[in-house]
Amino acid sequence: MPTTHMKLRLRKYGLALGVGLIFGLSGCADNFERWDNQTPKQLKVDRVHYSHDVQFAAEDDRLPVAERDRLDSFLTHAQVDRTDKVYVNVEPDGQRVTDRRVSTVAAFLKLRGLKPAVPITGFGDGKEKADTVKVVVERYLVTLPGCPDWSGDMSDTFNNDVHSNYGCATASNLGMMVANPEDLVHGRKLGPADGDYLRTSIERYKAGKTKPLLDPKATPSDEKKKSDGEKQPDGGS
Repeated sequence: MPTTHMKLRLRKYGLALGVGLIFGLSGCADNFERWDNQTPKQLKVDRVHYSHDVQFAAEDDRLPVAERDRLDSFLTHAQVDRTDKVYVNVEPDGQRVTDRRVSTVAAFLKLRGLKPAVPITGFGDGKEKADTVKVVVERYLVTLPGCPDWSGDMSDTFNNDVHSNYGCATASNLGMMVANPEDLVHGRKLGPADGDYLRTSIERYKAGKTKPLLDPKATPSDEKKKSDGEKQPDGGS
């Protein structure tokens, strides 16, 4: 039978082992929590609006020279191009002169290569100045992630987590290359399709009369002769 002295020693060893397990497991728990704390590198896309008021003389729909220059200056400083959405905004009042003013501003914008949408409401605050037409430019801006990110310790990889700089190059390059940042928010709508062409393509496929692939070594004249031969009816010379 174990003596009293042996019992005391076993209790001490058991206590020491229990304390060691507690600290060890707590350290592991801390590391487990860090596995899911790494935020992926993502682009931030914001929709912004720039506005400019075009002032007209009372009861007049002609665009003054000074207002043309001001509008040109606004378009230049805002660096408006064809990828931006441009709206001509006015509070409807039922007056014909207002409609003519909208058409005047829209025609001026078209001369600058833009495609304004008229009329549209919802950008004003209900406190527009009298005899004014508001030009609103809408665009999407991309904010790159904070890269490079070397905040993580590259030597501390025992938890098999990705490094803090992981994904920086991909996200940054995409943000700098995208032509229209709105494409990062949602895709574009498909344009109208040629239904008759699609129908005949399916019929040719079902009939086994699909067109062969182009020969990269063939000259344009060779392709034309081949196309003309396919158009000839059976038995033709």
